Amino acid sequence: MAYYSSKNVLRLLKSFNTQWENGGFSPPCPGFRRSAFYIAEKWYVKNYTKPVLIEGGHAFGNTTLLKQMLAALLERGVPPGNILYLSFDYPLTRNKSAAEIIEIYRRESCSGSPLFCLLDNVEYASEFVDFCKTAGGGTHVHVLAASSAHIDGLNGTCPFIRYIPMSGITFYEYCEYHGFKPDERTPFVYPADFHTQDISVITAMHRGLEPLSRYLEDYIRCGGYFDPNGGATDELLYAKAVDKTLMRDIPLLFEVRGNTDVEKVFVYLCYLSSGTISVNSISKALRISRATVERYIDYFEKTNLITIHESMDWETLSSVKGFKKIYINNYRMRNCALNVGGADTAAFDTDIKNAVKVSFIMHFRQFFQDGTALGFFKKNAAAKRTDIVVRFPDKINALINVQYADQVQLRANDWLLTLADKTYPNYLVTKKASDYGMVYLEDGRSVCKIPAYAILYLFGYFEKYRPMLRGDENDDL
Repeated sequence: MAYYSSKNVLRLLKSFNTQWENGGFSPPCPGFRRSAFYIAEKWYVKNYTKPVLIEGGHAFGNTTLLKQMLAALLERGVPPGNILYLSFDYPLTRNKSAAEIIEIYRRESCSGSPLFCLLDNVEYASEFVDFCKTAGGGTHVHVLAASSAHIDGLNGTCPFIRYIPMSGITFYEYCEYHGFKPDERTPFVYPADFHTQDISVITAMHRGLEPLSRYLEDYIRCGGYFDPNGGATDELLYAKAVDKTLMRDIPLLFEVRGNTDVEKVFVYLCYLSSGTISVNSISKALRISRATVERYIDYFEKTNLITIHESMDWETLSSVKGFKKIYINNYRMRNCALNVGGADTAAFDTDIKNAVKVSFIMHFRQFFQDGTALGFFKKNAAAKRTDIVVRFPDKINALINVQYADQVQLRANDWLLTLADKTYPNYLVTKKASDYGMVYLEDGRSVCKIPAYAILYLFGYFEKYRPMLRGDENDDL
């Protein structure tokens, strides 16, 4: 068909790639670069061996990162014609494979090598997994791709891609962008090493980080969205991040007919966020079949709207049927769906505990990108629970409770203490700057109390700097 001719493909590519004519990028990209940019730059520009895939929800900065990488390549002296930006968010590109489009450009216009390909919205690209299998090693095409949804066959364990999950802006990045800094003498302790440090070091760290505590709740309100121009209203964010996912992505990606029920289920989950859910109860309340509810929940997870925590058996750390928790991935996104929050201080005060918990989970998932599994432990419906159970790849287990409150309660029979592992620090995430330090049990087990603002800042700090600090620039993260 003439519509899919090479001429029309090249015309569309020309509209994407303004650098071909003016030697630069227009409009200019934001100058602030997130930690994910430097990780991507390491594997895409400095040490390319296979395609790099960035995955994050809408409005979290995927496209901005790709365009910043384009600008960085130009700064490095890469000829403009050797850089190809391509979005699959258009009918013409969705109906041709990445391999076909790139080959058209290489054959018709590109004379140099390697060709740096920046591929956006690849969740819509046909045959993209097959393309990734052949785009590594000594090929003349270097691929950096971004997706707002999970792609079957491409994840952190896939051998032929490098996978970089990207959530909203971290608390560290928020502070960095706004110029909030701790005292330059503040020691930074790696989160897994708290229990090995002298109390004087821990105290100095917390005193240095304490001034940042005043910015945490403002950060929670922004929801992790990065908007250097300050124009991202709740209405615009909902349209870009939620409505686009529910009304377009899910119907197109999963062939859902009619999307009214999709929105009903998502909004209902927003009301239940962070609570234990029952698919049967949701099905009865909304008069939607159980199978449909389960299918939609799966779609929400795959499009980065929610995080599912399964109940875990403590002995085996395998999932247990019967209890399940769902977290909306972003506090502001959840409030946009429910039309609450914003100037509603009372609503914010009510939800802040759960909002901090969600933020902690997102930071934790962003920080540990090595197959670490998260869940929660709850013995029965009446029993207390641990908020987060961590299963690390090397069989080390850890427990985390989030108590964002003025008064922290830690009883001797709490499972955070009774089930604590001897080989790893377990965490009690607190609110007040004074609620920090190690709690040691007689048998050698320990729990680390650390304020939310401190642990969130450290996660972001070490996400950005740990390769340099550990001297492993050439190793996998």
